[in-house]
Amino acid sequence: MASQARQQPHWQPPPSPSPEDHIKLPPLTIWNSLTRSKTPFIPLDWKNKRVTWYVCGPTVYDDAHLGHARNYVSTDIIRRIMKDYFKFDVKFVMNITDVDDKIIVRGRQQHLLEEFNDTARRKGTASVEDTCLAAIEAYIAKNLPLLPKEIDPQVVSKQIENRYDFILNGKALDGGVPGDKEAKIKMHIKTALVASAAMVSLKTGSIPREDLNSQVQDILLPYLDSLYGSTINANDHSIFTKLTKKFEDRFMEDVRALNCVDPDVVTRVTEYGQQIVDFVEKVEKNGFAYRTSDGSVYFDIEAFETANNSYARLEPWNRNDKDLQADGEGALTKKTSEKRSDADFALWKSSKPGEPSWPSPWGNGRPGWHIECSAMASDKLGSQIDIHSGGVDLAFPHHDNELAQ
Repeated sequence: MASQARQQPHWQPPPSPSPEDHIKLPPLTIWNSLTRSKTPFIPLDWKNKRVTWYVCGPTVYDDAHLGHARNYVSTDIIRRIMKDYFKFDVKFVMNITDVDDKIIVRGRQQHLLEEFNDTARRKGTASVEDTCLAAIEAYIAKNLPLLPKEIDPQVVSKQIENRYDFILNGKALDGGVPGDKEAKIKMHIKTALVASAAMVSLKTGSIPREDLNSQVQDILLPYLDSLYGSTINANDHSIFTKLTKKFEDRFMEDVRALNCVDPDVVTRVTEYGQQIVDFVEKVEKNGFAYRTSDGSVYFDIEAFETANNSYARLEPWNRNDKDLQADGEGALTKKTSEKRSDADFALWKSSKPGEPSWPSPWGNGRPGWHIECSAMASDKLGSQIDIHSGGVDLAFPHHDNELAQ
């Protein structure tokens, strides 16, 4: 049985209309993640049947997938029922995350690939081959450590069969039940095999250089970024917005093709720099944030709980999951010994070379992931909202951290 500390705290429902109010709300119950049960739906403004709803929208660095479709179609069905059947006056706000670690990395990679292709056209196939071979070795060293560090593309397939046969045959790394780790290894194996086969074809002349990119891209992009990512001019935000605008447009095309109704309001992180700074300052003034010497600001979980607040209200059993915490902080977050707790999360990140930045009282930087939604939802819908929805896989830490902020 879970300890008391890992159980969800008591949830206080909003006040209901009294008989004297002569207001009759529809007998609607909805799933409440704060209780993990269905509870009667009572909007804050029940007198006017107004409902405020904020949904976490996409992080636009790639195309939408089936999971996105399931999420937004389900949300659209519920929204239509509330508005068209129960006659609630629904204000529906969706954000677009158009700056975060994944976007920065992908934007840089695409920019560097364009430069690489320009160089390749001038210098010829030899320079392409050398770079791609180095990229394969770097990719294998990082993701398939059982293989030799220096390996000829012609023998990659054989080496994988020898060293990773147990994974390919459905076994686990630790002898238990295979899961996400084994699935990722299989993905890395496929990527290494495709890139190695393309390099062999390039040497034999059976694949033109122009067709090489699609085969080696997954190993070439991270390699180029590791070499040159910090050298790009990150003050040129178009390097990143070119990517985000493209995938925002494609996302909207996809959800419209699924017959989802457009949001009433769309917010974008890049349009909310000052409001996010103001929000971080409020958290700091409340005594729940601290600065580090590099100009970053972190949420102080211990101070928050000392003030009799509950942290990780949605999934308290996951609050010490380091993999989830790391994923929430992003791949570009600098490890620092100045954090008071490993679980404390970034409200504002100082920007390193090769990362876009905005001015703030703490120095040039960019928002932490979790603060974005808190600032945008508060700006458009006020300090309290009726419904907040998003991907269930983001309950901890993303939505839990939003609640804390």
